[in-house]
Amino acid sequence: MTRRTHGRNLARILCSVALPFATAGAFVAVTATPALAAPTALAAIQPIVTSLDVGSGPASGGTLVTITGTGLTGATAVNFGANAGTGLTGNTDTSITVTSPAVGTNTVGNTVDVTVTTLSGTSTTGVGDEFTYTFNTTATPSPNTLVFTSPSTSPASLPLGTTLTATAGSDVGPLTFGMSLIDVTNASAPVPLTHVGTGTTVTSTVTAATGTHRYVAEFDSCSSGPCPPGALSFGAEAAVIAPVVITWPPTVTSILPASGPLVGGTVVTITGSGLGGATSVHFGGNLGTGITANTATSVSVTAPAGTGTVDVTVTTTGGTSATSPADQYAYTPVPTVAQLSPAAGPVGSGTVVTITGSNLSGATAVNFGAALATGLTANTATSVSVTAPAGTGT
Repeated sequence: MTRRTHGRNLARILCSVALPFATAGAFVAVTATPALAAPTALAAIQPIVTSLDVGSGPASGGTLVTITGTGLTGATAVNFGANAGTGLTGNTDTSITVTSPAVGTNTVGNTVDVTVTTLSGTSTTGVGDEFTYTFNTTATPSPNTLVFTSPSTSPASLPLGTTLTATAGSDVGPLTFGMSLIDVTNASAPVPLTHVGTGTTVTSTVTAATGTHRYVAEFDSCSSGPCPPGALSFGAEAAVIAPVVITWPPTVTSILPASGPLVGGTVVTITGSGLGGATSVHFGGNLGTGITANTATSVSVTAPAGTGTVDVTVTTTGGTSATSPADQYAYTPVPTVAQLSPAAGPVGSGTVVTITGSNLSGATAVNFGAALATGLTANTATSVSVTAPAGTGT
């Protein structure tokens, strides 16, 4: 009789065999060792990016970036968004250095993820791998480089009418190409604003509608303008402005009240358009104080001391309002009375009195003591006539 013990995880197999020469009931134990299983392969380690030593650089590329993380050994590619970095050096398990690529003008101002690819896969994206493409801040233009010289840095907003100027390091005429300023808000349909075939500068004025816009200065393949969009190079030599908000200057349509004393202190309400975010209000050359109740169509301010008739102008990020008769504010000196004719009258009302003096024009009220006179007539700077009210005494 043969009995076997089975088991998937047993370290040995016991076989009991009845031998003819053995004593009845005796068994001999035979031990057999199974073959070892094949070793299991180690799991692949996916690269992980934890930080970048430089988090931003110009759209023209060329920024050396050292990436820190794990599993970076044997990196085959480093991408900045969809664009491949170049010059991979210093590659270890925890570090790799790469040069940022140049990008299209529509990428300026955007933040992209930097990913590392090895034979084990590509790193997942996260906050630590972010790189932002910035305004081209090259200090000095070279013969083949354009730099925005106005504005010289990328602003958050551009008021309507702002002049954009890009400068090249040398005359583009002998180089057989020109320069264009382009609105690339719609990257698939760029709008050339202006073109020059010679010289070192190209200039245009912002006339776009309000909203967010992108502008670029490019060398093009045209020796004379206008240059069609298809001839624009869109190369790394571009000067670019990150997305900016085009703002319109405010307008003033009315002032209330439109006059006040020389000493100031009158609270004036200004109405118009584009007044939101007012940063200052001037009465001629003098600064108003206490800006309150500021909305897109209204702002209140306290008038400073002043003389004469002045224009009230409002300044916002979009610029300063143009002057017009609607924004004029008159400083009125205190009137003085020199003589009354007649100087006396009956207790009852009805006597017409002519008052002479100075600064009497625009008289709004004449009082005899506490009693208000009526019938203001013949009002000039030096004279006003009025009907005396009933009263007693002097």
